[in-house]
Amino acid sequence: MLVIEERFMIKDMYRKGVSISEIARRMGRDRKTIRQIVTAPALAVAPAPRKPSRVRLIHISPTWRSGWRKGFSMPASSMESW
Repeated sequence: MLVIEERFMIKDMYRKGVSISEIARRMGRDRKTIRQIVTAPALAVAPAPRKPSRVRLIHISPTWRSGWRKGFSMPASSMESW
């Protein structure tokens, strides 16, 4: 795998008029590899990281919260109204 410095050197040599075969000889790489680098688009800047999404919590009455803390579960009949 080529490091970014090698990619810039290859593109620079190609812009200066050095043939793909000569670049391959100088760099010790295959001509196909050099051709891929020369024809590849410019390196794109990585996109900025996305903000984490907010977690939407449902409203739970205090009596249910206390029941859950004690180990009780919500009955299915009360979930149907949601």
